[in-house]
Amino acid sequence: MDVFRLLLIAASLLTPTTVASDPHGVEEPVIISMAKSEVTHTVTAFIRRVVEQPGVAFNVRNAWTYLNSNGATSSGLLSLPAQYTDSSDPVLAHNGTARGVAPGRTYLVGRAMNRAAAPDLAPVNPTSIRVWMSVNGGASWIGNGAEVDAIASGTRTLDKPWIAVSETGPTTGYVYVSWVRVDMTGGGQSELMFRRSRNGISKAHAVCCFPPTWDRAVRVTELGRVQGPQIVTDNAGYVYVIFVEFTTRQMRIARSRFIGANVPRDGSSVFLPAQTIATYRQVGSGSNANTIASVIRVVPLPAARYNVATNEILVAWTEGESERSSTSDLRLFRVTADVALTAADVPLSSAINSPGVNQFTPAIETDAAGNVILAYYDSRGLDVSRYQERIAKLSSTGALLASPTSLGSPCAADTVGEYQGLWGNDVAWTCSSSSNRTIMRDTVQ
Repeated sequence: MDVFRLLLIAASLLTPTTVASDPHGVEEPVIISMAKSEVTHTVTAFIRRVVEQPGVAFNVRNAWTYLNSNGATSSGLLSLPAQYTDSSDPVLAHNGTARGVAPGRTYLVGRAMNRAAAPDLAPVNPTSIRVWMSVNGGASWIGNGAEVDAIASGTRTLDKPWIAVSETGPTTGYVYVSWVRVDMTGGGQSELMFRRSRNGISKAHAVCCFPPTWDRAVRVTELGRVQGPQIVTDNAGYVYVIFVEFTTRQMRIARSRFIGANVPRDGSSVFLPAQTIATYRQVGSGSNANTIASVIRVVPLPAARYNVATNEILVAWTEGESERSSTSDLRLFRVTADVALTAADVPLSSAINSPGVNQFTPAIETDAAGNVILAYYDSRGLDVSRYQERIAKLSSTGALLASPTSLGSPCAADTVGEYQGLWGNDVAWTCSSSSNRTIMRDTVQ
Protein backbone atom coordinates (compact mmCIF):
# COMPACT_ATOMS: atom_id res chain seq x y z
CA MET A 1 0.00 0.00 0.00
CA ASP A 2 1.57 3.34 -1.03
CA VAL A 3 2.18 6.30 1.25
CA PHE A 4 -0.53 8.41 -0.37
CA ARG A 5 -3.13 5.72 0.36
CA LEU A 6 -1.98 5.45 3.98
CA LEU A 7 -2.22 9.20 4.42
CA LEU A 8 -5.68 9.23 2.85
CA ILE A 9 -6.81 6.57 5.30
CA ALA A 10 -5.33 8.53 8.19
CA ALA A 11 -7.14 11.67 7.00
CA SER A 12 -10.43 9.79 6.73
CA LEU A 13 -10.14 8.71 10.37
CA LEU A 14 -9.89 12.32 11.50
CA THR A 15 -12.86 14.62 11.85
CA PRO A 16 -12.81 17.19 9.02
CA THR A 17 -12.90 20.84 10.00
CA THR A 18 -16.20 22.71 9.73
CA VAL A 19 -15.42 25.88 7.79
CA ALA A 20 -18.94 27.32 7.91
CA SER A 21 -22.36 26.15 9.02
CA ASP A 22 -25.77 27.71 8.47
CA PRO A 23 -29.33 26.29 8.38
CA HIS A 24 -30.13 28.76 5.58
CA GLY A 25 -27.37 27.33 3.42
CA VAL A 26 -23.71 27.49 2.45
CA GLU A 27 -22.45 26.07 -0.82
CA GLU A 28 -19.89 26.04 -3.63
CA PRO A 29 -16.59 26.34 -1.69
CA VAL A 30 -13.22 27.18 -3.22
CA ILE A 31 -9.94 27.00 -1.31
CA ILE A 32 -6.38 28.26 -1.74
CA SER A 33 -3.25 28.29 0.39
CA MET A 34 0.09 30.04 0.16
CA ALA A 35 3.34 30.11 2.14
CA LYS A 36 4.38 33.70 2.76
CA SER A 37 7.03 34.96 5.22
CA GLU A 38 7.28 31.46 6.73
CA VAL A 39 3.54 31.39 7.45
CA THR A 40 1.00 29.29 5.54
CA HIS A 41 -2.18 31.19 4.75
CA THR A 42 -5.34 29.24 3.86
CA VAL A 43 -8.56 30.91 2.78
CA THR A 44 -11.89 29.32 1.83
CA ALA A 45 -14.56 31.29 -0.03
CA PHE A 46 -18.15 30.17 -0.50
CA ILE A 47 -21.73 31.34 -1.02
CA ARG A 48 -23.73 32.01 2.16
CA ARG A 49 -27.50 32.46 2.17
CA VAL A 50 -27.92 35.42 4.51
CA VAL A 51 -31.73 35.58 4.18
CA GLU A 52 -33.96 32.57 3.57
CA GLN A 53 -37.71 33.11 3.58
CA PRO A 54 -39.10 31.09 0.65
CA GLY A 55 -41.44 33.16 -1.45
CA VAL A 56 -40.74 36.27 0.67
CA ALA A 57 -37.03 37.06 0.67
CA PHE A 58 -33.83 35.42 -0.47
CA ASN A 59 -30.29 36.83 -0.56
CA VAL A 60 -26.85 35.30 -0.98
CA ARG A 61 -23.42 36.77 -0.32
CA ASN A 62 -19.86 35.70 -0.97
CA ALA A 63 -18.22 34.82 2.34
CA TRP A 64 -14.73 33.80 3.41
CA THR A 65 -12.88 32.21 6.29
CA TYR A 66 -9.13 32.42 6.91
CA LEU A 67 -6.66 30.37 8.93
CA ASN A 68 -2.88 30.58 9.11
CA SER A 69 -0.28 28.17 10.46
CA ASN A 70 0.17 30.33 13.58
CA GLY A 71 -3.49 29.80 14.46
CA ALA A 72 -4.80 33.24 13.49
CA THR A 73 -8.33 33.26 12.04
CA SER A 74 -10.78 35.68 10.48
CA SER A 75 -14.01 35.53 8.49
CA GLY A 76 -16.66 37.74 6.96
CA LEU A 77 -18.72 38.76 3.93
CA LEU A 78 -17.19 40.49 0.92
CA SER A 79 -18.22 44.15 0.76
CA LEU A 80 -20.44 45.33 -2.08
CA PRO A 81 -21.17 48.71 -3.66
CA ALA A 82 -24.54 50.13 -2.59
CA GLN A 83 -26.27 49.35 -5.90
CA TYR A 84 -26.02 45.57 -5.34
CA THR A 85 -27.85 43.36 -2.83
CA ASP A 86 -26.31 39.94 -3.56
CA SER A 87 -23.07 38.28 -4.63
CA SER A 88 -22.17 34.77 -5.76
CA ASP A 89 -19.78 32.55 -7.74
CA PRO A 90 -16.55 33.16 -5.75
CA VAL A 91 -13.23 31.92 -7.16
CA LEU A 92 -9.77 32.40 -5.60
CA ALA A 93 -6.32 32.84 -7.15
CA HIS A 94 -2.98 34.30 -6.16
CA ASN A 95 0.56 35.12 -7.19
CA GLY A 96 2.20 32.65 -4.86
CA THR A 97 5.70 33.60 -5.96
CA ALA A 98 8.09 36.29 -4.77
CA ARG A 99 8.41 37.57 -8.35
CA GLY A 100 6.59 39.58 -10.97
CA VAL A 101 3.60 41.84 -10.46
CA ALA A 102 2.28 42.08 -6.88
CA PRO A 103 4.04 39.00 -5.42
CA GLY A 104 2.08 37.29 -2.65
CA ARG A 105 -1.21 39.01 -3.54
CA THR A 106 -4.48 37.04 -3.35
CA TYR A 107 -7.57 37.69 -5.47
CA LEU A 108 -11.24 36.71 -5.34
CA VAL A 109 -13.54 37.14 -8.33
CA GLY A 110 -17.32 37.06 -7.96
CA ARG A 111 -20.61 38.25 -9.37
CA ALA A 112 -22.48 41.17 -7.79
CA MET A 113 -26.19 41.35 -8.58
CA ASN A 114 -29.71 42.14 -7.43
CA ARG A 115 -32.77 39.99 -6.91
CA ALA A 116 -36.29 40.17 -8.30
CA ALA A 117 -39.23 40.68 -5.97
CA ALA A 118 -41.18 37.73 -4.59
CA PRO A 119 -42.30 35.26 -5.67
CA ASP A 120 -39.70 35.10 -8.49
CA LEU A 121 -36.58 36.07 -6.47
CA ALA A 122 -34.34 35.39 -9.49
CA PRO A 123 -31.01 37.23 -9.97
CA VAL A 124 -31.51 40.40 -12.01
CA ASN A 125 -29.57 43.39 -13.31
CA PRO A 126 -27.74 45.51 -12.44
CA THR A 127 -24.99 42.86 -12.37
CA SER A 128 -21.24 43.19 -12.17
CA ILE A 129 -18.13 41.02 -12.28
CA ARG A 130 -15.71 42.22 -9.59
CA VAL A 131 -12.29 41.25 -8.21
CA TRP A 132 -11.44 41.75 -4.54
CA MET A 133 -7.82 41.88 -3.40
CA SER A 134 -5.97 40.78 -0.25
CA VAL A 135 -2.38 41.64 0.62
CA ASN A 136 -2.22 39.44 3.73
CA GLY A 137 -3.00 36.00 2.35
CA GLY A 138 -6.78 36.37 2.66
CA ALA A 139 -6.97 37.53 6.28
CA SER A 140 -8.82 40.65 5.07
CA TRP A 141 -10.11 42.04 1.78
CA ILE A 142 -9.81 45.58 0.44
CA GLY A 143 -12.86 47.62 -0.55
CA ASN A 144 -15.81 46.70 -2.75
CA GLY A 145 -13.84 44.99 -5.50
CA ALA A 146 -12.48 46.28 -8.81
CA GLU A 147 -15.11 46.27 -11.54
CA VAL A 148 -14.31 44.04 -14.53
CA ASP A 149 -17.65 44.34 -16.33
CA ALA A 150 -21.13 45.67 -15.51
CA ILE A 151 -24.59 45.58 -17.07
CA ALA A 152 -27.20 48.00 -15.76
CA SER A 153 -30.23 46.67 -17.67
CA GLY A 154 -31.31 45.01 -20.88
CA THR A 155 -31.44 41.47 -22.27
CA ARG A 156 -28.00 40.36 -21.10
CA THR A 157 -26.74 39.62 -17.62
CA LEU A 158 -23.38 38.52 -16.18
CA ASP A 159 -22.56 35.07 -14.83
CA LYS A 160 -19.92 32.44 -14.00
CA PRO A 161 -16.66 34.38 -13.55
CA TRP A 162 -13.31 32.60 -13.25
CA ILE A 163 -9.88 33.92 -12.34
CA ALA A 164 -6.25 32.79 -12.70
CA VAL A 165 -2.88 34.40 -12.02
CA SER A 166 0.20 33.64 -14.09
CA GLU A 167 3.32 32.42 -12.30
CA THR A 168 5.37 32.03 -15.48
CA GLY A 169 8.29 34.15 -16.73
CA PRO A 170 7.62 37.75 -17.72
CA THR A 171 3.86 37.33 -17.24
CA THR A 172 4.17 36.39 -13.54
CA GLY A 173 1.51 38.25 -11.58
CA TYR A 174 -0.77 38.95 -14.55
CA VAL A 175 -4.41 38.51 -13.49
CA TYR A 176 -6.80 36.86 -15.98
CA VAL A 177 -10.60 36.88 -15.67
CA SER A 178 -13.19 35.18 -17.87
CA TRP A 179 -16.97 35.35 -17.56
CA VAL A 180 -20.20 35.13 -19.57
CA ARG A 181 -22.52 37.84 -20.82
CA VAL A 182 -25.64 35.69 -20.83
CA ASP A 183 -28.28 36.19 -23.53
CA MET A 184 -31.62 36.11 -21.67
CA THR A 185 -33.79 36.19 -24.82
CA GLY A 186 -33.38 32.47 -25.47
CA GLY A 187 -31.58 33.20 -28.73
CA GLY A 188 -28.37 31.44 -27.69
CA GLN A 189 -26.18 34.49 -28.31
CA SER A 190 -24.20 34.61 -25.07
CA GLU A 191 -20.67 36.06 -25.08
CA LEU A 192 -17.65 34.42 -23.44
CA MET A 193 -15.45 37.31 -22.30
CA PHE A 194 -11.84 37.72 -21.12
CA ARG A 195 -9.90 40.56 -19.50
CA ARG A 196 -6.48 40.89 -17.92
CA SER A 197 -4.71 43.16 -15.46
CA ARG A 198 -0.95 43.65 -15.76
CA ASN A 199 -0.61 45.73 -12.59
CA GLY A 200 -2.22 43.56 -9.90
CA ILE A 201 -5.57 45.39 -10.33
CA SER A 202 -3.99 48.50 -8.88
CA LYS A 203 -5.29 51.92 -9.85
CA ALA A 204 -3.72 53.26 -13.02
CA HIS A 205 -1.18 56.08 -12.67
CA ALA A 206 -0.86 59.08 -14.93
CA VAL A 207 2.60 57.98 -16.00
CA CYS A 208 3.70 57.10 -19.51
CA CYS A 209 3.64 53.39 -20.31
CA PHE A 210 2.30 52.24 -16.92
CA PRO A 211 -0.43 49.64 -17.61
CA PRO A 212 -4.07 50.44 -16.77
CA THR A 213 -5.99 48.57 -14.09
CA TRP A 214 -7.60 46.46 -16.81
CA ASP A 215 -6.79 46.04 -20.48
CA ARG A 216 -9.84 46.08 -22.73
CA ALA A 217 -12.28 43.19 -22.55
CA VAL A 218 -12.24 40.78 -25.50
CA ARG A 219 -14.50 37.99 -26.68
CA VAL A 220 -12.92 34.50 -26.49
CA THR A 221 -15.04 32.69 -29.08
CA GLU A 222 -18.10 33.04 -31.27
CA LEU A 223 -21.54 33.74 -29.82
CA GLY A 224 -23.46 30.73 -28.56
CA ARG A 225 -24.86 28.99 -25.48
CA VAL A 226 -21.45 29.19 -23.82
CA GLN A 227 -20.97 28.83 -20.06
CA GLY A 228 -18.67 27.85 -17.21
CA PRO A 229 -15.22 29.18 -18.21
CA GLN A 230 -12.02 27.94 -16.58
CA ILE A 231 -8.58 29.51 -17.12
CA VAL A 232 -5.17 27.84 -17.04
CA THR A 233 -1.71 29.01 -18.12
CA ASP A 234 1.08 26.76 -19.39
CA ASN A 235 4.84 26.64 -18.78
CA ALA A 236 5.46 29.15 -21.56
CA GLY A 237 2.81 31.65 -20.41
CA TYR A 238 0.10 30.95 -22.97
CA VAL A 239 -3.46 31.32 -21.67
CA TYR A 240 -6.23 28.76 -22.21
CA VAL A 241 -9.97 29.20 -21.61
CA ILE A 242 -11.99 26.00 -21.26
CA PHE A 243 -15.79 26.18 -21.48
CA VAL A 244 -18.96 24.30 -22.39
CA GLU A 245 -21.21 24.99 -25.37
CA PHE A 246 -24.71 23.73 -24.57
CA THR A 247 -26.22 23.76 -28.08
CA THR A 248 -23.63 21.34 -29.46
CA ARG A 249 -23.07 19.74 -26.02
CA GLN A 250 -19.33 20.14 -26.38
CA MET A 251 -16.45 20.90 -24.06
CA ARG A 252 -14.18 23.36 -25.85
CA ILE A 253 -10.83 25.06 -25.34
CA ALA A 254 -9.31 28.24 -26.79
CA ARG A 255 -5.59 29.16 -26.65
CA SER A 256 -4.17 32.68 -26.74
CA ARG A 257 -2.19 33.60 -29.85
CA PHE A 258 0.65 35.00 -27.76
CA ILE A 259 2.00 34.52 -24.25
CA GLY A 260 0.22 36.57 -21.64
CA ALA A 261 -2.82 36.87 -23.94
CA ASN A 262 -1.14 39.85 -25.57
CA VAL A 263 -3.25 41.69 -28.14
CA PRO A 264 -2.05 41.02 -31.73
CA ARG A 265 -0.82 44.12 -33.54
CA ASP A 266 -2.55 43.10 -36.76
CA GLY A 267 -6.00 43.41 -35.19
CA SER A 268 -6.69 39.66 -35.11
CA SER A 269 -8.37 38.01 -32.15
CA VAL A 270 -6.53 37.49 -28.86
CA PHE A 271 -7.53 33.80 -28.87
CA LEU A 272 -7.21 31.23 -31.63
CA PRO A 273 -10.44 29.52 -32.76
CA ALA A 274 -11.77 27.23 -30.05
CA GLN A 275 -11.30 23.49 -30.50
CA THR A 276 -13.55 20.68 -29.30
CA ILE A 277 -12.35 18.43 -26.47
CA ALA A 278 -15.35 16.09 -26.42
CA THR A 279 -19.14 15.86 -26.60
CA TYR A 280 -20.85 15.14 -23.29
CA ARG A 281 -23.84 12.96 -22.44
CA GLN A 282 -26.79 14.78 -20.89
CA VAL A 283 -28.10 13.83 -17.45
CA GLY A 284 -31.88 13.38 -17.44
CA SER A 285 -34.38 15.13 -19.69
CA GLY A 286 -37.26 17.57 -19.59
CA SER A 287 -37.92 18.97 -16.13
CA ASN A 288 -35.32 16.53 -14.73
CA ALA A 289 -32.51 17.61 -17.06
CA ASN A 290 -29.17 18.10 -15.28
CA THR A 291 -30.69 16.91 -11.98
CA ILE A 292 -30.04 13.88 -9.79
CA ALA A 293 -31.66 12.83 -6.51
CA SER A 294 -34.49 15.29 -7.32
CA VAL A 295 -32.64 18.36 -5.97
CA ILE A 296 -28.93 18.20 -6.94
CA ARG A 297 -28.06 20.13 -10.10
CA VAL A 298 -25.25 18.52 -12.09
CA VAL A 299 -24.70 20.94 -14.96
CA PRO A 300 -21.81 19.70 -17.15
CA LEU A 301 -19.38 22.50 -16.30
CA PRO A 302 -15.65 21.87 -16.79
CA ALA A 303 -13.08 21.69 -14.00
CA ALA A 304 -9.56 22.27 -15.35
CA ARG A 305 -5.97 22.21 -14.12
CA TYR A 306 -2.62 22.54 -15.88
CA ASN A 307 -0.21 19.66 -15.28
CA VAL A 308 3.23 21.28 -15.12
CA ALA A 309 5.10 17.94 -15.26
CA THR A 310 3.45 16.73 -18.49
CA ASN A 311 2.57 20.03 -20.20
CA GLU A 312 -1.06 18.93 -20.42
CA ILE A 313 -4.38 20.44 -19.42
CA LEU A 314 -6.68 18.17 -17.44
CA VAL A 315 -10.42 18.72 -17.92
CA ALA A 316 -13.14 16.90 -15.96
CA TRP A 317 -16.91 17.23 -15.78
CA THR A 318 -20.14 15.45 -14.79
CA GLU A 319 -22.26 13.74 -17.47
CA GLY A 320 -24.88 11.02 -17.84
CA GLU A 321 -23.86 7.37 -17.54
CA SER A 322 -25.60 7.08 -20.88
CA GLU A 323 -27.49 9.65 -22.93
CA ARG A 324 -30.26 11.20 -20.77
CA SER A 325 -29.55 8.72 -17.97
CA SER A 326 -30.95 9.52 -14.53
CA THR A 327 -27.54 8.73 -12.99
CA SER A 328 -24.25 10.54 -13.52
CA ASP A 329 -20.58 9.69 -14.07
CA LEU A 330 -17.32 11.62 -14.18
CA ARG A 331 -15.40 12.25 -17.41
CA LEU A 332 -11.71 13.15 -17.63
CA PHE A 333 -9.60 14.29 -20.60
CA ARG A 334 -5.94 15.18 -21.13
CA VAL A 335 -5.27 17.96 -23.62
CA THR A 336 -1.78 18.78 -24.93
CA ALA A 337 -0.88 22.40 -24.19
CA ASP A 338 0.10 23.58 -27.66
CA VAL A 339 -1.51 24.93 -30.82
CA ALA A 340 -2.79 21.49 -31.87
CA LEU A 341 -4.57 20.89 -28.51
CA THR A 342 -4.83 17.11 -28.98
CA ALA A 343 -7.41 15.64 -26.56
CA ALA A 344 -7.27 12.12 -25.12
CA ASP A 345 -10.05 10.45 -23.14
CA VAL A 346 -8.90 9.07 -19.77
CA PRO A 347 -10.90 5.93 -18.91
CA LEU A 348 -11.79 6.04 -15.22
CA SER A 349 -11.73 2.87 -13.14
CA SER A 350 -14.95 1.27 -11.93
CA ALA A 351 -13.58 2.08 -8.48
CA ILE A 352 -14.45 5.70 -9.37
CA ASN A 353 -17.39 5.46 -11.80
CA SER A 354 -19.82 2.91 -10.35
CA PRO A 355 -22.66 1.72 -12.64
CA GLY A 356 -26.09 2.88 -11.55
CA VAL A 357 -24.65 5.21 -8.88
CA ASN A 358 -24.13 8.97 -8.99
CA GLN A 359 -20.62 10.45 -9.11
CA PHE A 360 -20.57 14.20 -9.66
CA THR A 361 -18.90 17.63 -9.23
CA PRO A 362 -15.22 16.78 -9.80
CA ALA A 363 -12.23 18.92 -8.83
CA ILE A 364 -8.67 18.28 -10.05
CA GLU A 365 -5.17 18.90 -8.70
CA THR A 366 -1.72 17.60 -9.65
CA ASP A 367 1.47 16.93 -7.72
CA ALA A 368 5.10 17.62 -8.64
CA ALA A 369 5.45 14.21 -10.32
CA GLY A 370 2.45 14.87 -12.57
CA ASN A 371 0.08 12.53 -10.75
CA VAL A 372 -3.57 13.56 -10.64
CA ILE A 373 -5.66 14.08 -7.52
CA LEU A 374 -9.39 13.76 -8.20
CA ALA A 375 -11.99 14.87 -5.64
CA TYR A 376 -15.70 14.31 -6.23
CA TYR A 377 -19.07 13.53 -4.65
CA ASP A 378 -20.15 9.86 -4.68
CA SER A 379 -23.30 7.93 -3.73
CA ARG A 380 -21.57 4.55 -3.80
CA GLY A 381 -22.81 2.36 -0.94
CA LEU A 382 -25.49 4.92 -0.05
CA ASP A 383 -29.07 5.46 -1.15
CA VAL A 384 -29.72 7.90 -3.97
CA SER A 385 -30.57 10.73 -1.56
CA ARG A 386 -27.11 10.68 0.05
CA TYR A 387 -23.51 11.25 -1.08
CA GLN A 388 -20.01 11.43 0.37
CA GLU A 389 -16.82 13.27 -0.48
CA ARG A 390 -14.17 11.01 -2.03
CA ILE A 391 -10.64 11.54 -3.25
CA ALA A 392 -8.50 9.33 -5.52
CA LYS A 393 -4.98 9.41 -6.92
CA LEU A 394 -4.28 8.68 -10.60
CA SER A 395 -1.12 8.56 -12.67
CA SER A 396 -0.62 11.28 -15.29
CA THR A 397 -2.22 8.93 -17.83
CA GLY A 398 -5.17 8.01 -15.61
CA ALA A 399 -4.10 4.71 -14.04
CA LEU A 400 -5.54 4.34 -10.54
CA LEU A 401 -2.70 4.63 -8.00
CA ALA A 402 -4.78 4.71 -4.83
CA SER A 403 -8.35 3.55 -4.41
CA PRO A 404 -10.89 6.30 -3.69
CA THR A 405 -11.13 7.12 0.01
CA SER A 406 -14.11 8.70 1.74
CA LEU A 407 -13.69 11.91 3.71
CA GLY A 408 -16.07 12.93 6.47
CA SER A 409 -19.59 11.59 6.90
CA PRO A 410 -22.34 10.91 4.35
CA CYS A 411 -24.37 13.97 3.38
CA ALA A 412 -28.02 14.48 2.50
CA ALA A 413 -29.04 15.45 -1.02
CA ASP A 414 -29.44 19.22 -1.09
CA THR A 415 -28.28 22.31 -2.95
CA VAL A 416 -24.52 21.74 -3.14
CA GLY A 417 -23.51 24.26 -5.82
CA GLU A 418 -21.67 23.56 -9.03
CA TYR A 419 -18.07 23.50 -7.75
CA GLN A 420 -16.01 22.20 -4.85
CA GLY A 421 -12.55 23.29 -3.79
CA LEU A 422 -9.22 21.46 -4.23
CA TRP A 423 -5.85 23.16 -3.92
CA GLY A 424 -2.60 21.35 -3.18
CA ASN A 425 -3.50 19.00 -0.35
CA ASP A 426 -6.53 20.97 0.87
CA VAL A 427 -10.06 20.01 -0.13
CA ALA A 428 -13.36 21.76 0.73
CA TRP A 429 -16.86 20.49 0.05
CA THR A 430 -20.55 21.05 0.82
CA CYS A 431 -22.37 18.68 3.20
CA SER A 432 -25.95 18.85 4.47
CA SER A 433 -27.90 17.05 7.17
CA SER A 434 -31.57 17.17 8.09
CA SER A 435 -31.06 20.34 10.12
CA ASN A 436 -27.98 22.11 8.82
CA ARG A 437 -25.74 22.88 5.85
CA THR A 438 -21.99 23.03 6.18
CA ILE A 439 -18.74 23.63 4.33
CA MET A 440 -16.20 20.99 5.35
CA ARG A 441 -12.42 21.08 4.91
CA ASP A 442 -9.80 18.35 5.15
CA THR A 443 -6.11 17.95 4.34
CA VAL A 444 -4.43 14.96 2.71
CA GLN A 445 -0.67 14.81 2.23
